[in-house]
Amino acid sequence: MTGMRSRAKPLGPETCACGIALAGSRYVAAVVRTALVLTPLVGCVVAPLAISPNELAPPSVSASWALDVQQRSRVDVASVAGPALSTAWMEAGIGTAESALIGLEPGMDYEAWLTLEDGTRLSSLAFTTPAPPIDFPALTLAGSPGWRGLLVVPVLGPTPYLAVLTPKGVVVWTTPLPDDPLVGGRPQLMRDGTGLWYGVMNPDPASLVGVNWAGEVVLDEGLTGFSHDFAELEGGEMIWIAAECAAVDGAPICYDAVHRGTAEGEVRTLWRADETFDPLVDGE
Repeated sequence: MTGMRSRAKPLGPETCACGIALAGSRYVAAVVRTALVLTPLVGCVVAPLAISPNELAPPSVSASWALDVQQRSRVDVASVAGPALSTAWMEAGIGTAESALIGLEPGMDYEAWLTLEDGTRLSSLAFTTPAPPIDFPALTLAGSPGWRGLLVVPVLGPTPYLAVLTPKGVVVWTTPLPDDPLVGGRPQLMRDGTGLWYGVMNPDPASLVGVNWAGEVVLDEGLTGFSHDFAELEGGEMIWIAAECAAVDGAPICYDAVHRGTAEGEVRTLWRADETFDPLVDGE
């Protein structure tokens, strides 16, 4: 794994290991602090915790693991300074779980471990986060953290980036943008928390781009007349401001309109500024 070191720890007192079920019993044998004890059968680790760099979104990393347990699980991360972050709970059952660890500072040593809902600690892993891109431009930070104490911003320079920064301006996630000043507008978190939206405000074609935490583009969809702002609604539909032009009393005017995209792929106009235009009041 380029630019990142990881060091798995062997099974220890706080690690859950698979055991052999006793005949006709709901219990398994497990070694805890060298003593043989009987513990409730909750399952086992199918694939141990792994930490991988997001090559398309340095310096961020992602965690993956697979359990066969009847409890939800999550990843907790800490440094020598204390707790760093905890992921959302993953549903119980058999299968591989993945979660981006967004907010860890670059070039830092961390320890991550799996935690079950009952507090059981399954396995741990020490790792060092990668460095940010070498061509990431210097910047002066202005704004207020609005998401988990982090700031999402487009950063223009010789190589433009969409970036997530800490309140101190430390870069914790990046993805390169096309070299165009009208790309990267109004970045915002996806409602399901799996990545970011940003706008491409070129007039032809204007579009909305979705990128996941691995830095992969998951959606690039044209939006009719899209000009400068948008929002994701609770049901996943998008609403946006569009720039349009029309003739009012024979005179051409350009105005804003609000459009909504439906799940069926239709575009519905919710409001048009020209319909509120009164030549007697607004004509001068």
